[in-house]
Amino acid sequence: MPIAGVINAENQIKLSIYQATKAGLIRKGTAYELLEAQAACGKIVDVQTGRVLSVETASKTGVFDAEYEDVVMRASRAVTGYREPFKKEILSLCEAISRHLVVERNGVRLLEAQV
Repeated sequence: MPIAGVINAENQIKLSIYQATKAGLIRKGTAYELLEAQAACGKIVDVQTGRVLSVETASKTGVFDAEYEDVVMRASRAVTGYREPFKKEILSLCEAISRHLVVERNGVRLLEAQV
């Protein structure tokens, strides 16, 4: 599993990636990348409860803010697949990269998160 959250070194409190960003412990860009990595693996971890949630459930329960939702939902397609425009075919991430539906640099980052 990718990184689920952050432990504040000063008080040992566990924070979600979103909470750590709001507290100023990590930058927003870092939060985007960490949440994207979780979503690319198919699940989001709620550090407060220890539950592993679907991306949709995590979004509904406030594990991350709405401003992160587009990035997280896009990254979750690395697991669920990519629909080719005007066709019903579902493509894997590798196929989507080769057909230029996903920018190669972004696709490789998602593949690395899965590894």
